[in-house]
Amino acid sequence: MNAILIAMVLLGQGAFVVRDTLPNGLVVAVARKEGLPLFRAILAFRAGALYDPEGKAGTAYILKDLFEQGPEGMTSTELAYAIEGLGGEIGARVSYNDLRISLGVLSAHADSALSILSRVAERPAFRPEDFQKLKRRALSRLQQVYSDPNRVVNRHFRKALYGDHPLGRPIEGDESSLEAITLEDVRDFYDRFCSPNNAVLVIVSDVDQAKVLEMVRRHFSNWAPGNVEVPSVPSPSPVKGKYVEVIDMDVNQSYISLGHLGLRRSDPDYNGVRIMNYILGGGAFASRFFKIVRNERGLAYSAYSYFEAGSRFPGYFIAHLETSVDNTSDAVDLVIKLIRDMKDKGVKSEELEDAKAYFKGSLPRMTETYDRLADAILFGELQGLPDRYWEKDVEEIQNMSVDYVGEMARKYLDPENFVLVIVSDTSKLKLEIPGVSPEEIHYVEIK
Repeated sequence: MNAILIAMVLLGQGAFVVRDTLPNGLVVAVARKEGLPLFRAILAFRAGALYDPEGKAGTAYILKDLFEQGPEGMTSTELAYAIEGLGGEIGARVSYNDLRISLGVLSAHADSALSILSRVAERPAFRPEDFQKLKRRALSRLQQVYSDPNRVVNRHFRKALYGDHPLGRPIEGDESSLEAITLEDVRDFYDRFCSPNNAVLVIVSDVDQAKVLEMVRRHFSNWAPGNVEVPSVPSPSPVKGKYVEVIDMDVNQSYISLGHLGLRRSDPDYNGVRIMNYILGGGAFASRFFKIVRNERGLAYSAYSYFEAGSRFPGYFIAHLETSVDNTSDAVDLVIKLIRDMKDKGVKSEELEDAKAYFKGSLPRMTETYDRLADAILFGELQGLPDRYWEKDVEEIQNMSVDYVGEMARKYLDPENFVLVIVSDTSKLKLEIPGVSPEEIHYVEIK
Protein backbone atom coordinates (compact mmCIF):
# COMPACT_ATOMS: atom_id res chain seq x y z
CA MET A 1 0.00 0.00 0.00
CA ASN A 2 1.33 3.44 -0.94
CA ALA A 3 2.11 5.91 1.80
CA ILE A 4 -0.54 8.55 2.33
CA LEU A 5 0.80 11.98 1.62
CA ILE A 6 0.65 14.65 4.30
CA ALA A 7 -1.72 14.48 7.25
CA MET A 8 -5.47 14.57 7.47
CA VAL A 9 -6.97 18.03 7.39
CA LEU A 10 -10.28 18.81 9.04
CA LEU A 11 -12.71 20.38 6.54
CA GLY A 12 -15.91 20.52 8.50
CA GLN A 13 -17.88 18.56 11.02
CA GLY A 14 -17.17 14.89 10.35
CA ALA A 15 -15.19 15.64 7.19
CA PHE A 16 -11.51 14.94 6.57
CA VAL A 17 -9.40 14.93 3.42
CA VAL A 18 -6.58 12.49 2.79
CA ARG A 19 -4.27 12.83 -0.20
CA ASP A 20 -2.37 10.16 -2.06
CA THR A 21 -0.62 9.88 -5.40
CA LEU A 22 -0.72 6.53 -7.17
CA PRO A 23 2.40 5.21 -8.94
CA ASN A 24 0.82 6.15 -12.29
CA GLY A 25 0.62 9.79 -11.18
CA LEU A 26 -3.09 10.01 -10.35
CA VAL A 27 -3.64 12.50 -7.53
CA VAL A 28 -6.37 11.38 -5.12
CA ALA A 29 -8.10 13.50 -2.47
CA VAL A 30 -10.57 11.66 -0.24
CA ALA A 31 -12.84 13.46 2.21
CA ARG A 32 -15.12 11.92 4.80
CA LYS A 33 -18.43 13.60 5.51
CA GLU A 34 -20.79 11.79 7.81
CA GLY A 35 -24.54 12.12 7.95
CA LEU A 36 -25.80 10.55 4.73
CA PRO A 37 -24.86 7.28 2.94
CA LEU A 38 -23.67 9.10 -0.18
CA PHE A 39 -20.61 8.64 -2.36
CA ARG A 40 -19.54 11.45 -4.68
CA ALA A 41 -16.55 11.16 -7.05
CA ILE A 42 -15.15 13.60 -9.60
CA LEU A 43 -12.29 12.71 -11.94
CA ALA A 44 -10.84 15.81 -13.61
CA PHE A 45 -8.23 16.04 -16.34
CA ARG A 46 -6.10 19.18 -16.32
CA ALA A 47 -6.96 20.07 -19.91
CA GLY A 48 -10.04 21.54 -21.50
CA ALA A 49 -11.21 23.60 -24.46
CA LEU A 50 -8.14 25.83 -24.15
CA TYR A 51 -6.22 23.08 -25.95
CA ASP A 52 -8.66 22.35 -28.77
CA PRO A 53 -6.77 22.08 -32.10
CA GLU A 54 -6.63 25.25 -34.16
CA GLY A 55 -9.79 25.62 -36.21
CA LYS A 56 -11.49 22.77 -34.35
CA ALA A 57 -13.12 24.40 -31.34
CA GLY A 58 -15.52 21.92 -29.77
CA THR A 59 -13.13 18.94 -29.73
CA ALA A 60 -13.02 18.69 -25.92
CA TYR A 61 -16.76 19.35 -25.86
CA ILE A 62 -17.44 16.30 -28.04
CA LEU A 63 -15.00 14.19 -25.99
CA LYS A 64 -16.99 15.14 -22.91
CA ASP A 65 -20.12 13.78 -24.57
CA LEU A 66 -18.29 10.65 -25.71
CA PHE A 67 -17.41 9.78 -22.13
CA GLU A 68 -21.14 9.56 -21.44
CA GLN A 69 -21.61 7.06 -24.29
CA GLY A 70 -20.00 4.28 -22.29
CA PRO A 71 -16.59 2.58 -22.29
CA GLU A 72 -15.48 -0.27 -24.50
CA GLY A 73 -17.93 -3.14 -24.22
CA MET A 74 -20.75 -0.99 -22.80
CA THR A 75 -23.29 1.14 -24.66
CA SER A 76 -24.68 4.41 -23.35
CA THR A 77 -27.92 2.64 -22.43
CA GLU A 78 -26.05 -0.06 -20.56
CA LEU A 79 -23.99 2.57 -18.76
CA ALA A 80 -27.12 4.45 -17.72
CA TYR A 81 -28.81 1.27 -16.48
CA ALA A 82 -25.67 0.22 -14.58
CA ILE A 83 -25.43 3.56 -12.75
CA GLU A 84 -29.17 3.76 -12.11
CA GLY A 85 -29.00 0.28 -10.66
CA LEU A 86 -26.57 1.65 -8.09
CA GLY A 87 -28.98 4.41 -7.18
CA GLY A 88 -26.90 7.11 -8.81
CA GLU A 89 -26.00 9.19 -11.84
CA ILE A 90 -22.98 9.88 -14.03
CA GLY A 91 -22.11 12.83 -16.21
CA ALA A 92 -19.31 14.85 -17.76
CA ARG A 93 -18.61 18.51 -18.42
CA VAL A 94 -15.82 20.62 -19.82
CA SER A 95 -14.45 24.10 -19.19
CA TYR A 96 -11.52 25.90 -20.77
CA ASN A 97 -9.13 24.45 -18.18
CA ASP A 98 -10.42 20.99 -17.31
CA LEU A 99 -12.56 18.09 -18.43
CA ARG A 100 -14.29 16.08 -15.74
CA ILE A 101 -16.37 12.96 -15.22
CA SER A 102 -18.48 12.79 -12.09
CA LEU A 103 -20.74 10.25 -10.47
CA GLY A 104 -22.83 9.97 -7.36
CA VAL A 105 -24.20 6.78 -5.84
CA LEU A 106 -25.21 5.34 -2.52
CA SER A 107 -22.19 4.48 -0.39
CA ALA A 108 -23.05 0.78 -0.39
CA HIS A 109 -22.29 0.71 -4.12
CA ALA A 110 -19.03 2.70 -3.99
CA ASP A 111 -16.82 -0.15 -5.18
CA SER A 112 -18.99 -0.92 -8.20
CA ALA A 113 -19.22 2.79 -9.04
CA LEU A 114 -15.44 3.23 -9.00
CA SER A 115 -15.10 0.19 -11.24
CA ILE A 116 -17.39 1.83 -13.78
CA LEU A 117 -15.69 5.22 -13.47
CA SER A 118 -12.27 3.70 -14.11
CA ARG A 119 -13.56 1.95 -17.25
CA VAL A 120 -15.19 5.12 -18.57
CA ALA A 121 -12.02 7.16 -18.05
CA GLU A 122 -9.45 4.57 -19.09
CA ARG A 123 -11.19 2.91 -22.04
CA PRO A 124 -13.67 5.20 -23.81
CA ALA A 125 -15.17 3.41 -26.79
CA PHE A 126 -14.71 6.01 -29.57
CA ARG A 127 -17.41 4.35 -31.66
CA PRO A 128 -17.85 6.09 -35.04
CA GLU A 129 -21.63 5.93 -34.78
CA ASP A 130 -21.52 7.65 -31.37
CA PHE A 131 -19.21 10.34 -32.71
CA GLN A 132 -21.45 11.12 -35.67
CA LYS A 133 -24.51 11.27 -33.44
CA LEU A 134 -22.80 13.62 -30.99
CA LYS A 135 -21.49 15.82 -33.77
CA ARG A 136 -25.00 16.24 -35.16
CA ARG A 137 -26.26 16.97 -31.65
CA ALA A 138 -23.56 19.61 -31.13
CA LEU A 139 -24.48 21.31 -34.41
CA SER A 140 -28.14 21.22 -33.44
CA ARG A 141 -27.39 22.76 -30.05
CA LEU A 142 -25.83 25.76 -31.77
CA GLN A 143 -29.26 26.79 -33.02
CA GLN A 144 -30.40 26.96 -29.40
CA VAL A 145 -27.35 29.06 -28.58
CA TYR A 146 -28.01 31.45 -31.46
CA SER A 147 -31.62 31.94 -30.38
CA ASP A 148 -30.70 32.86 -26.78
CA PRO A 149 -29.62 36.54 -26.51
CA ASN A 150 -27.79 35.96 -23.23
CA ARG A 151 -25.68 33.20 -24.73
CA VAL A 152 -25.09 35.25 -27.88
CA VAL A 153 -23.83 38.25 -25.92
CA ASN A 154 -21.58 35.98 -23.82
CA ARG A 155 -20.02 34.33 -26.91
CA HIS A 156 -19.39 37.66 -28.61
CA PHE A 157 -18.04 39.24 -25.43
CA ARG A 158 -15.42 36.50 -25.01
CA LYS A 159 -14.40 36.73 -28.67
CA ALA A 160 -14.14 40.52 -28.53
CA LEU A 161 -12.22 40.39 -25.25
CA TYR A 162 -9.74 37.62 -26.06
CA GLY A 163 -9.54 37.97 -29.85
CA ASP A 164 -7.58 35.15 -31.47
CA HIS A 165 -6.45 33.75 -28.13
CA PRO A 166 -7.81 30.22 -27.44
CA LEU A 167 -9.87 31.65 -24.58
CA GLY A 168 -11.87 33.55 -27.19
CA ARG A 169 -13.08 30.38 -28.89
CA PRO A 170 -16.49 29.02 -27.84
CA ILE A 171 -16.28 25.80 -25.86
CA GLU A 172 -19.10 24.25 -27.90
CA GLY A 173 -17.51 25.39 -31.19
CA ASP A 174 -19.27 26.82 -34.21
CA GLU A 175 -20.52 25.33 -37.50
CA SER A 176 -17.19 25.42 -39.32
CA SER A 177 -15.10 24.12 -36.43
CA LEU A 178 -17.52 21.30 -35.59
CA GLU A 179 -17.71 20.23 -39.22
CA ALA A 180 -13.91 20.07 -39.32
CA ILE A 181 -13.55 17.79 -36.26
CA THR A 182 -12.89 14.12 -36.93
CA LEU A 183 -13.03 11.14 -34.62
CA GLU A 184 -9.24 11.00 -34.87
CA ASP A 185 -9.05 14.55 -33.51
CA VAL A 186 -11.09 13.58 -30.48
CA ARG A 187 -9.07 10.44 -29.90
CA ASP A 188 -5.84 12.42 -30.23
CA PHE A 189 -7.06 14.94 -27.63
CA TYR A 190 -7.78 12.05 -25.27
CA ASP A 191 -4.40 10.43 -25.90
CA ARG A 192 -2.54 13.71 -25.33
CA PHE A 193 -4.24 14.90 -22.17
CA CYS A 194 -6.45 12.27 -20.54
CA SER A 195 -3.90 10.29 -18.58
CA PRO A 196 -3.77 9.51 -14.85
CA ASN A 197 -0.64 11.64 -14.47
CA ASN A 198 -2.67 14.61 -15.70
CA ALA A 199 -5.72 13.99 -13.51
CA VAL A 200 -7.17 14.53 -10.04
CA LEU A 201 -9.72 12.24 -8.41
CA VAL A 202 -11.76 13.76 -5.56
CA ILE A 203 -14.11 11.62 -3.46
CA VAL A 204 -16.46 12.73 -0.71
CA SER A 205 -18.46 10.12 1.20
CA ASP A 206 -19.33 8.74 4.62
CA VAL A 207 -17.00 5.78 3.98
CA ASP A 208 -13.72 5.42 5.89
CA GLN A 209 -10.93 7.09 3.91
CA ALA A 210 -8.58 4.11 4.13
CA LYS A 211 -11.25 1.87 2.63
CA VAL A 212 -11.92 4.38 -0.16
CA LEU A 213 -8.22 4.62 -0.99
CA GLU A 214 -7.97 0.84 -1.12
CA MET A 215 -10.81 0.75 -3.66
CA VAL A 216 -9.21 3.54 -5.70
CA ARG A 217 -5.88 1.74 -5.86
CA ARG A 218 -7.57 -1.48 -6.89
CA HIS A 219 -9.50 0.11 -9.76
CA PHE A 220 -7.10 2.79 -10.99
CA SER A 221 -3.54 1.51 -10.42
CA ASN A 222 -3.36 -0.43 -13.70
CA TRP A 223 -4.17 2.68 -15.75
CA ALA A 224 -0.96 3.42 -17.65
CA PRO A 225 0.43 6.97 -17.47
CA GLY A 226 0.85 8.97 -20.65
CA ASN A 227 3.43 11.32 -22.10
CA VAL A 228 1.59 14.56 -21.37
CA GLU A 229 3.03 17.70 -22.93
CA VAL A 230 0.96 20.79 -22.22
CA PRO A 231 1.20 23.20 -25.17
CA SER A 232 2.60 26.66 -24.60
CA VAL A 233 -0.15 29.27 -24.80
CA PRO A 234 0.69 32.99 -24.61
CA SER A 235 -1.08 35.31 -22.19
CA PRO A 236 -3.99 37.27 -23.67
CA SER A 237 -3.43 40.93 -24.45
CA PRO A 238 -5.31 43.53 -22.41
CA VAL A 239 -7.95 45.73 -24.01
CA LYS A 240 -6.74 49.08 -25.31
CA GLY A 241 -9.33 51.76 -25.89
CA LYS A 242 -13.06 51.20 -26.24
CA TYR A 243 -14.34 48.47 -28.54
CA VAL A 244 -18.11 48.42 -29.14
CA GLU A 245 -19.93 45.61 -30.94
CA VAL A 246 -23.65 45.35 -31.68
CA ILE A 247 -25.51 42.21 -32.75
CA ASP A 248 -28.98 42.55 -34.25
CA MET A 249 -31.66 40.17 -32.93
CA ASP A 250 -35.43 40.22 -32.88
CA VAL A 251 -35.65 40.97 -29.15
CA ASN A 252 -37.71 43.42 -27.10
CA GLN A 253 -34.82 44.61 -24.90
CA SER A 254 -31.07 45.09 -24.97
CA TYR A 255 -28.61 42.59 -23.48
CA ILE A 256 -25.37 44.33 -22.57
CA SER A 257 -21.96 43.07 -21.43
CA LEU A 258 -19.09 45.44 -20.67
CA GLY A 259 -15.70 44.50 -19.28
CA HIS A 260 -11.98 43.89 -19.55
CA LEU A 261 -9.32 41.44 -18.35
CA GLY A 262 -9.12 40.72 -14.63
CA LEU A 263 -6.96 38.41 -12.54
CA ARG A 264 -6.30 34.78 -11.64
CA ARG A 265 -7.89 32.96 -8.71
CA SER A 266 -4.46 32.35 -7.16
CA ASP A 267 -3.52 36.05 -7.22
CA PRO A 268 -3.16 37.50 -3.69
CA ASP A 269 -5.57 40.33 -4.57
CA TYR A 270 -8.45 38.00 -5.36
CA ASN A 271 -10.36 38.38 -2.09
CA GLY A 272 -9.96 42.14 -2.13
CA VAL A 273 -11.32 42.25 -5.66
CA ARG A 274 -14.31 40.06 -4.84
CA ILE A 275 -15.18 42.33 -1.88
CA MET A 276 -14.86 45.42 -4.07
CA ASN A 277 -17.03 43.87 -6.76
CA TYR A 278 -19.66 42.76 -4.22
CA ILE A 279 -20.14 46.42 -3.37
CA LEU A 280 -20.09 47.52 -7.03
CA GLY A 281 -22.33 44.95 -8.72
CA GLY A 282 -21.96 41.50 -7.23
CA GLY A 283 -24.00 41.92 -4.08
CA ALA A 284 -27.46 41.63 -5.64
CA PHE A 285 -29.77 43.91 -3.63
CA ALA A 286 -26.80 45.38 -1.71
CA SER A 287 -24.77 46.48 -4.74
CA ARG A 288 -24.53 49.95 -6.23
CA PHE A 289 -25.66 48.64 -9.60
CA PHE A 290 -28.89 47.31 -8.15
CA LYS A 291 -29.57 50.30 -5.92
CA ILE A 292 -28.78 53.00 -8.47
CA VAL A 293 -29.18 51.55 -11.98
CA ARG A 294 -32.25 49.49 -11.22
CA ASN A 295 -34.01 51.03 -8.22
CA GLU A 296 -33.17 54.74 -8.27
CA ARG A 297 -32.99 55.31 -12.03
CA GLY A 298 -35.12 52.43 -13.31
CA LEU A 299 -32.74 51.89 -16.22
CA ALA A 300 -32.38 48.10 -16.07
CA TYR A 301 -34.38 45.00 -15.29
CA SER A 302 -31.16 43.26 -14.32
CA ALA A 303 -27.80 44.80 -13.44
CA TYR A 304 -24.83 43.00 -11.92
CA SER A 305 -21.09 42.44 -12.26
CA TYR A 306 -18.53 39.81 -11.40
CA PHE A 307 -14.88 38.90 -11.78
CA GLU A 308 -14.47 35.55 -13.51
CA ALA A 309 -11.10 34.57 -12.05
CA GLY A 310 -8.76 32.75 -14.41
CA SER A 311 -6.59 29.71 -13.81
CA ARG A 312 -3.47 29.86 -15.96
CA PHE A 313 -4.34 33.28 -17.36
CA PRO A 314 -6.17 36.39 -16.15
CA GLY A 315 -9.92 36.06 -16.19
CA TYR A 316 -12.18 39.02 -16.77
CA PHE A 317 -14.40 41.64 -15.19
CA ILE A 318 -17.89 41.90 -16.66
CA ALA A 319 -20.86 44.15 -16.00
CA HIS A 320 -24.10 42.77 -17.43
CA LEU A 321 -27.35 44.65 -17.98
CA GLU A 322 -30.76 43.95 -19.43
CA THR A 323 -32.72 47.06 -20.26
CA SER A 324 -35.24 48.45 -22.69
CA VAL A 325 -33.94 49.36 -26.14
CA ASP A 326 -34.74 53.03 -25.52
CA ASN A 327 -32.71 53.08 -22.29
CA THR A 328 -29.63 51.34 -23.69
CA SER A 329 -27.36 54.37 -24.03
CA ASP A 330 -28.37 55.88 -20.68
CA ALA A 331 -27.88 52.56 -18.86
CA VAL A 332 -24.42 52.01 -20.35
CA ASP A 333 -23.42 55.59 -19.55
CA LEU A 334 -24.53 55.21 -15.92
CA VAL A 335 -22.69 51.91 -15.45
CA ILE A 336 -19.46 53.39 -16.79
CA LYS A 337 -19.89 56.34 -14.41
CA LEU A 338 -20.44 54.00 -11.45
CA ILE A 339 -17.32 52.02 -12.35
CA ARG A 340 -15.33 55.24 -12.64
CA ASP A 341 -16.73 56.51 -9.34
CA MET A 342 -15.71 53.28 -7.59
CA LYS A 343 -12.23 53.53 -9.09
CA ASP A 344 -11.80 57.19 -8.11
CA LYS A 345 -13.49 57.27 -4.71
CA GLY A 346 -13.36 53.71 -3.40
CA VAL A 347 -15.91 52.32 -0.94
CA LYS A 348 -17.63 53.45 2.23
CA SER A 349 -17.08 51.81 5.61
CA GLU A 350 -20.70 50.71 5.93
CA GLU A 351 -20.54 49.08 2.50
CA LEU A 352 -17.43 47.19 3.50
CA GLU A 353 -18.97 45.99 6.77
CA ASP A 354 -22.05 44.71 4.93
CA ALA A 355 -19.81 42.86 2.46
CA LYS A 356 -17.76 41.31 5.27
CA ALA A 357 -20.92 40.06 6.97
CA TYR A 358 -22.16 38.52 3.74
CA PHE A 359 -18.97 36.57 3.06
CA LYS A 360 -18.65 35.50 6.68
CA GLY A 361 -22.03 33.81 6.38
CA SER A 362 -21.91 32.59 2.78
CA LEU A 363 -18.43 31.14 2.19
CA PRO A 364 -18.68 28.36 4.81
CA ARG A 365 -21.91 27.20 3.15
CA MET A 366 -20.01 26.22 0.03
CA THR A 367 -19.17 22.90 1.74
CA GLU A 368 -22.60 22.09 3.18
CA THR A 369 -23.49 19.23 0.83
CA TYR A 370 -21.52 16.31 -0.54
CA ASP A 371 -21.59 17.79 -4.03
CA ARG A 372 -20.47 21.22 -2.87
CA LEU A 373 -17.66 19.84 -0.76
CA ALA A 374 -16.38 17.71 -3.64
CA ASP A 375 -16.51 20.69 -6.01
CA ALA A 376 -14.73 22.91 -3.48
CA ILE A 377 -11.93 20.40 -2.88
CA LEU A 378 -11.47 19.83 -6.62
CA PHE A 379 -11.40 23.57 -7.27
CA GLY A 380 -8.66 23.96 -4.68
CA GLU A 381 -6.65 21.10 -6.15
CA LEU A 382 -6.86 22.47 -9.70
CA GLN A 383 -6.12 26.06 -8.65
CA GLY A 384 -3.32 25.18 -6.23
CA LEU A 385 -5.11 26.73 -3.26
CA PRO A 386 -4.36 25.86 0.37
CA ASP A 387 -6.47 23.47 2.43
CA ARG A 388 -9.67 24.99 3.76
CA TYR A 389 -9.08 27.98 1.53
CA TRP A 390 -12.70 29.10 2.01
CA GLU A 391 -12.07 29.54 5.74
CA LYS A 392 -8.85 31.40 5.06
CA ASP A 393 -10.78 33.62 2.63
CA VAL A 394 -13.24 34.57 5.37
CA GLU A 395 -10.42 35.42 7.77
CA GLU A 396 -8.61 37.51 5.16
CA ILE A 397 -11.78 39.37 4.21
CA GLN A 398 -12.59 40.25 7.82
CA ASN A 399 -9.23 42.00 8.14
CA MET A 400 -9.62 44.23 5.07
CA SER A 401 -9.71 48.02 5.33
CA VAL A 402 -11.55 50.65 3.32
CA ASP A 403 -8.22 51.89 1.94
CA TYR A 404 -7.21 48.41 0.78
CA VAL A 405 -10.50 47.77 -1.04
CA GLY A 406 -10.22 51.19 -2.65
CA GLU A 407 -6.75 50.22 -3.85
CA MET A 408 -8.26 47.13 -5.48
CA ALA A 409 -10.74 49.31 -7.35
CA ARG A 410 -7.98 51.58 -8.63
CA LYS A 411 -5.90 48.61 -9.69
CA TYR A 412 -8.50 46.36 -11.33
CA LEU A 413 -11.26 48.61 -12.71
CA ASP A 414 -10.67 50.34 -16.04
CA PRO A 415 -13.53 52.54 -17.32
CA GLU A 416 -11.34 53.88 -20.12
CA ASN A 417 -10.38 50.57 -21.76
CA PHE A 418 -13.12 47.99 -22.23
CA VAL A 419 -15.12 45.78 -24.55
CA LEU A 420 -18.83 46.54 -24.86
CA VAL A 421 -21.13 44.05 -26.58
CA ILE A 422 -24.84 44.69 -27.08
CA VAL A 423 -27.54 42.38 -28.43
CA SER A 424 -30.57 44.43 -29.43
CA ASP A 425 -33.12 45.27 -32.09
CA THR A 426 -31.00 47.67 -34.13
CA SER A 427 -34.03 49.03 -36.00
CA LYS A 428 -35.07 50.68 -32.72
CA LEU A 429 -31.64 51.27 -31.17
CA LYS A 430 -30.17 54.76 -31.01
CA LEU A 431 -26.75 54.17 -29.51
CA GLU A 432 -24.46 56.83 -28.10
CA ILE A 433 -21.34 55.78 -26.19
CA PRO A 434 -19.10 58.49 -24.66
CA GLY A 435 -15.74 58.57 -26.39
CA VAL A 436 -16.88 56.35 -29.27
CA SER A 437 -17.96 57.80 -32.61
CA PRO A 438 -20.82 56.15 -34.55
CA GLU A 439 -18.29 55.05 -37.19
CA GLU A 440 -16.32 53.12 -34.56
CA ILE A 441 -19.26 50.93 -33.55
CA HIS A 442 -19.05 47.47 -35.11
CA TYR A 443 -22.32 45.88 -36.27
CA VAL A 444 -21.80 42.15 -36.72
CA GLU A 445 -23.83 39.02 -37.34
CA ILE A 446 -24.34 36.24 -34.81
CA LYS A 447 -21.45 33.78 -34.77
